[in-house]
Amino acid sequence: MKPIFKIVVALIGLFILINGVMFMFNPEFGMNLSHLSASNTFGISTVRAIIGGSMLATGLLTLLAIVTSKSDLLHSAVVILLAWTLGRVISLFADGFDKEVFIGGILISLLMAVLLTISHKVLSKEVSN
Repeated sequence: MKPIFKIVVALIGLFILINGVMFMFNPEFGMNLSHLSASNTFGISTVRAIIGGSMLATGLLTLLAIVTSKSDLLHSAVVILLAWTLGRVISLFADGFDKEVFIGGILISLLMAVLLTISHKVLSKEVSN
């Protein structure tokens, strides 16, 4: 059972990491997919740094948790995912309901957070045994 959770964590980490690399090194492509626009260099820099950087860090934390067998690193990734989710929920109330925000933002982030939390519980038992 534990190898399955390691694979789940690795897949989540890779998914987030790849998205982070995309936003950092090809922000125009990432902005197109996300329906974002930046009107100047500072805006593109913000997409690279804030979106790309936070995704890159989250993906790396997740993968590092598996590679080093330090499942507690998953806590940080879950906190970041929940912060992203909170921002999306606030957007639903402030900006109006959008199916893409709900499914592609809230549900996916929550699903990843729940899977990482369950994985932490399972994988942390491995360390204590």
